[in-house]
Amino acid sequence: MKTDKYYLEILHAPFIALLAGVLNLVFPNLLSCKDPTLIISKSVDISFILFGFLLTVLALIIQSTKEIKDGNLYSRLIDYNKRIVYLSISLGFYSLLYSSLFDKISLLKSKEWFVSIYILLFIWIILDTLHFITIFYKLAKDGRI
Repeated sequence: MKTDKYYLEILHAPFIALLAGVLNLVFPNLLSCKDPTLIISKSVDISFILFGFLLTVLALIIQSTKEIKDGNLYSRLIDYNKRIVYLSISLGFYSLLYSSLFDKISLLKSKEWFVSIYILLFIWIILDTLHFITIFYKLAKDGRI
């Protein structure tokens, strides 16, 4: 049976990210910067580096001891890893598309939509990565990894 904490853990990052994306649409100057293209183009590197790092961590987790695989944190860790890997590859490709195609769009309102989607993805990936690191360090502290 799933508890309230489970749903809070799963939904807190997407909810906060969606809230930030909507806030950017309602108040365009609140979360945006002077040149979003520069930040979005730099996030291509960040996203793909995070993607590679998470796949490396996944290899470490899979090669871990039987003790960790029997614990309840193992499935949570694998699920978060999978979720963040998909988010990082999505953010990387979205940033590439924005840098190459969407930036050419001159309509100011549609550009705010693209930047809001970027903010949503970026905040979601940051929050999920922080939560993943928390779970990973709990296991490392116990000496299971």
